[in-house]
Amino acid sequence: MEKDKLEFMTSSSTNNKAYLDKNNLLRIPDQIKMKTKLYDVVEFDAHPAGSLGLFWNPDIVNREEVYKILNKPVDEAIKESREISYEEIEGIISRKFNFTESGESILQLKGVSKGYQSLAGYNQVIKNINLEIEKGDFVMITGPSGVGKTTLFNCITALVKADEGEIIINNVSLHDKDEYETSMFRLKNIAYITQHNNLFEPVTVKDNLLVPYLFSKLKYDEEYSLNMVEECQIKHKLEAYPDELSAGEKQRASLSLALTRKTPILIGDEPTANLDSDLARAIIDVLMDVAEKLKTTVIICSHDLSLLRPGMRHIVLEKGGIQSDKRITKKDLKEIIAVSYTHLTLPTN
Repeated sequence: MEKDKLEFMTSSSTNNKAYLDKNNLLRIPDQIKMKTKLYDVVEFDAHPAGSLGLFWNPDIVNREEVYKILNKPVDEAIKESREISYEEIEGIISRKFNFTESGESILQLKGVSKGYQSLAGYNQVIKNINLEIEKGDFVMITGPSGVGKTTLFNCITALVKADEGEIIINNVSLHDKDEYETSMFRLKNIAYITQHNNLFEPVTVKDNLLVPYLFSKLKYDEEYSLNMVEECQIKHKLEAYPDELSAGEKQRASLSLALTRKTPILIGDEPTANLDSDLARAIIDVLMDVAEKLKTTVIICSHDLSLLRPGMRHIVLEKGGIQSDKRITKKDLKEIIAVSYTHLTLPTN
């Protein structure tokens, strides 16, 4: 293609670009995804044999309507889109997270910076992050892809060492601790759900729940563990091995494993990425219960703003730093819905 025909790419952004994530899955920008709402209408399944399957919810749309939508010019479909009012979905997303400030800090970041050296030069990912989070809070971090959310989490969990600054967890600084001391501290204090599942492949899901206790020497609470498995809707796969699970099932198994550990801090890097919208909302409710009842500090990052709830603390990262940091109100959520979400009206004839 000629260069002048590629000029449109110079104005591209995270709002109009799709990208491949670390699992080689195609991520569609939130604004595009929400405007089309196709994930509620039809799903595609490309079989290795070369056939293509289509799946849809018959309660939402019938076969003829699916064919009409797929054959309809894109510009016409856009003309039929409308905004969703907050009132229409208030019953789904309006549960308030009840947080009472105590002044008891569980996590402090002081001037934390991290970058990576590559053939293209040094890439500064996060720079001079100052942050304090109280015990029992629910914090959701958002921002464009590549802004540094995963790097920030890797620094907090001490999986990588920050170039500058200090991270203090439960009044303990990991700055001068060796690798073994850091690992044991992390095991007892932080459950980290990464974008790659945290499961030990050679054993079943049920036995995976026991693995952390082989090292921490803490008592395994089987009743609580099975309750978390049920809450994450993965109980039917307890005897399965990780490689027998789908991406969504692995995500739910990893979530149940993290919740079972009862650590003071639970960190989730896109913890609902492989889940459908109904299940994602259910998982957020479970995480809110854990934060409210056990005073677990929950910190997640996500591209999905529909996971925000009144009472949560919302931090927006941009250009490697904190752009905004606020406690979400019902009014804030209304504005987010008004700006970010639309619905594709299905044809009636």
